[in-house]
Amino acid sequence: MARKKTRRGKRYGPAEKQRILAAARKQGLTAVQVQKKFGVSPLTFYRWRGPVRGRRTAGARRGGTDDLRAQVQARVRAVLPGVIRDEVNSYLSSILGGRGPGRPRGSGKRRRGPGRPRKAK
Repeated sequence: MARKKTRRGKRYGPAEKQRILAAARKQGLTAVQVQKKFGVSPLTFYRWRGPVRGRRTAGARRGGTDDLRAQVQARVRAVLPGVIRDEVNSYLSSILGGRGPGRPRGSGKRRRGPGRPRKAK
């Protein structure tokens, strides 16, 4: 059975990657210029460059932004249910004609419980 031929570019060893990255950094080359000069696609160049430039992970943010983010998230979680409730009530009153919760007007006869006298007219 014949194997399907896949398209793969040139493989670069760690030393060659470092040489290309160092030359690009020293000469201030853009990804397109690196592609023209070394034959490395811009996507590959950016992928290589990421860790070298000190890409931060989610857990390693600078300047205490994690604390600020946690505070904002807590405040949003506290306020959001009230905002949603108000918006839903506003929408319902606009389509139901301003009546509050409960049985809609004219939905049937009022029923008296057993043993309750009729109201005098």
